[in-house]
Amino acid sequence: NPEAGEDNEENKGALFLRAGWGGKASYKQTVKLPCAQYRVEYWSININPNTTSEATDLSKVTCRKDVFQEEGGSLSATEWTKHEFEFTPTSEFTIEFGYQSANAGSSGQAYVFIDGIKLYKIGEADEEELLQSDLLDMCEEVNAFMDNDTIAMFEGLIYEIGDYVMVAEGASTVEEMTAAIADLKVYKAKIENLIPSIVEYSDLESKAMR
Repeated sequence: NPEAGEDNEENKGALFLRAGWGGKASYKQTVKLPCAQYRVEYWSININPNTTSEATDLSKVTCRKDVFQEEGGSLSATEWTKHEFEFTPTSEFTIEFGYQSANAGSSGQAYVFIDGIKLYKIGEADEEELLQSDLLDMCEEVNAFMDNDTIAMFEGLIYEIGDYVMVAEGASTVEEMTAAIADLKVYKAKIENLIPSIVEYSDLESKAMR
């Protein structure tokens, strides 16, 4: 840990990455946190003093179509360098640390350590962001019915579920998202109550065909 020093008890290791000839090296993890405002901090150092090419920072948070990262980030510095960026996740997200090497000779490539990774909650999300998070969660729950083996027997119901979710995802204002969440909850309960009837119908149909 660059802030702790070599003999500090908190110094428990670091992430070492090496790539060459335009390749990428990274570590990625999926995370689920409450919708809020966060800041991620991390330190990097390039331990190759003969580096002649750029190590482009690929560290980022990806939440659906939103990508958060440090602007113009580089991991080429041969001294410990602090990086940070802020993000507001509205659903499950991936956090990634890594870099892309330049298309150059191996002797001039960076050898990168990343350490001191910390995540801070720095504020609350606003009402619209919280509603968007709740809406996306509800859309995922309803959309999951499409993978249900019982429901898969009825193609028309699969299309209905897909259309219902697509309309809900189009909500953009606070009023529209509030209404869409309420509608999805009612629709989810309807499908859950329908499944036992579908199973019973399938069993009767199977017996009749014997």
